[in-house]
Amino acid sequence: QVTNPPIDPIRESIVMSLATGVGSESNLLDETPEHAHQLVMDQPILLNDELETLRHVSSDIFRAHTIDITWPVDEGPEGMTGRLALVCDEAHDAVTAGVNVIILSDRRTGPGRAPIPSLLAVAAVHHHLVRLGNRLSAGLVLESGEPREVHHFATLIGYGASAINPYLLLDTVDELVAEGRIPGVDDAAAGKANIVKALGKGLLKTISKMGISTIQSYCGAQ
Repeated sequence: QVTNPPIDPIRESIVMSLATGVGSESNLLDETPEHAHQLVMDQPILLNDELETLRHVSSDIFRAHTIDITWPVDEGPEGMTGRLALVCDEAHDAVTAGVNVIILSDRRTGPGRAPIPSLLAVAAVHHHLVRLGNRLSAGLVLESGEPREVHHFATLIGYGASAINPYLLLDTVDELVAEGRIPGVDDAAAGKANIVKALGKGLLKTISKMGISTIQSYCGAQ
């Protein structure tokens, strides 16, 4: 779904969509009931409780698995290289075992553990699964404190993430609202809804400049 010249995402909003899905994708040239096995979301930015719902989804169709993308600081730069290779292997093993929602998480970040840059982790797992021929068997979700502006989200989606939970950004909004530093907003839920809406509008503007009308066409397209 690409046009030339670019789309105006506001005037042509009827063809624009932020809807995204996670799960296994079947053969694009075929049509079966299994093609409908997707968890569909209105937009790719997940609140913390939405991610937890996804992480603990319980059904015969969906299985989620969380992979830690941090490594011990005392191992130095080599530690990151080694951990990245293990993350890729763990993702492949999970998909082989029937997992179809892979969550890459840097929640363990702390004084003793450093996070692999989120874009590097997403890209590495995406390409590793592409090389092994099972990328379409699972959707990639990122849980990270790193993304905080539209460009970050756009690049992460472009490199394969179907959905992103920017927990530090959301926690920051909570704190700003609690301190009364956002004019006209005194409810944390409203503050987070505003920032998710703003990010969504930014993503629509970004993809429309390339003539892309749906975020699914942008996901993994680099």
